[in-house]
Amino acid sequence: MKLPLEKQIPIVFTIAVFLLAVVVFFAFRSMSSLTEALEWKTKKQDVLSQLDETLISLLNAETGTRGFIITGDEKVLEPYWLAKQRMDQNISELKTLVSDNPAQMQRLEELEATVRQRMDFLARRIEQRKNSRLEDITNNLKDSPGPEMSKRIRLLIGQMKTEETKLLVERESEFNQKLIYTYRMFYLAGFAGIFSLALANFAIFREAKKRGKAEEDLRSVNRDLEARV
Repeated sequence: MKLPLEKQIPIVFTIAVFLLAVVVFFAFRSMSSLTEALEWKTKKQDVLSQLDETLISLLNAETGTRGFIITGDEKVLEPYWLAKQRMDQNISELKTLVSDNPAQMQRLEELEATVRQRMDFLARRIEQRKNSRLEDITNNLKDSPGPEMSKRIRLLIGQMKTEETKLLVERESEFNQKLIYTYRMFYLAGFAGIFSLALANFAIFREAKKRGKAEEDLRSVNRDLEARV
């Protein structure tokens, strides 16, 4: 038994709304996942940036110290003081950024300890220069552990950057896949909307066509009856 138009339309509308709701649900999940991936990507880029700034701060501190040892002018120590302050901020921010990665946290702890040793060593050199001549400081620079500390800091920063870059490349591929999936969900949502509308229009058009045919048949019968009468 065929349903009348009054009952077909609600059924078709319900099916259309259900299809659209399902597609929108998965599209929303895809968007949420894409947002998380973007936040993660930004976080990893921040880690790389902080590592670069840490190394730059170290170089500035060494440059300022070297300039003071040579000239004895405390004005050239400004890069050292700025670098010392900035380096503490870099380490603090890195702790927050890599807190979810035990391996990176372990490297960061060693990096922090080595950086503090290096900065303490530079501080001692500055104090020695304040109380000594350049010749005395130069003689004491032989077999200095400073270069080895700097080398270790660069190595640790390099290892951390390699790890972050590796993770970033892996997530970049995953991010692209999620982006494609999200686009597909939106395309599917659009298709579902068009399909639902077409389904409803088809039901209405078919019923209207049937009614038109029935009315035409009725008029034909009436004309035939009138002719007989």
